[in-house]
Order: sequence, then C-alpha cells, then structure tokens
Amino acid sequence: MTIRRYINFIAVLSLFCFFACQSGKSSGTSSCKTKGEVQDFSGLDGCSLLIVTEDGKKLLPGKMPDTGVELKAGLKIRFDYRPIDMMSVCMTEDEIVEITCLEVIP
Repeated sequence: MTIRRYINFIAVLSLFCFFACQSGKSSGTSSCKTKGEVQDFSGLDGCSLLIVTEDGKKLLPGKMPDTGVELKAGLKIRFDYRPIDMMSVCMTEDEIVEITCLEVIP
C-alpha cells in the first residue's frame, strides 16, 4: 500500500509540474510587458545603445538573454527587466538592467 501511494504521489506531482511549467506561447500572448525603443546615445561620452521606455526611462542593458536578437538603433521591442548592480561610465541611464524577456515588435 505504501508503494502505491508513493507512485500516485509521483504521478500527481509530475502532472502538476507539467501543467505549471507550460509556457505562455501556446496562448499567443506575450509575457514581455514593457515597450521601448533602442536609441543610440554614442554621441555622449561613454554611452552606446540604451532602451528608452514609453514613459521616457533610459535603461542600459547590462545583461541580455540569449535570444539571437541584436540591439540596434530604431528597433522597437517589448521586454521585461530587473535592475542589477553594475557600474557604468555613461551616466545618462536611469538604471542598469538585466533583460529577462525580449521580443521585437514588427
């Protein structure tokens, strides 16, 4: 009886993990919530490309996901981020961030 309960527990746990770990891609909705545009700030000392959000916040990507997307000026994107503790010589950015989700807006 104990082995049967253990097997049932593993089966239920496996099903729970399967459904809990499904990606949002099947629903057609994006998990990236913030919209922005990549802009070239290389005219300012020590700066390069920054992401400017719809509300004007300037974000310096310190870490990027491995999505194959290359940031370039004028690129409109949808993304998520979290602040990270890094140093920058640009001094124009509002935050240095890790991009956690990135999609190009067509």
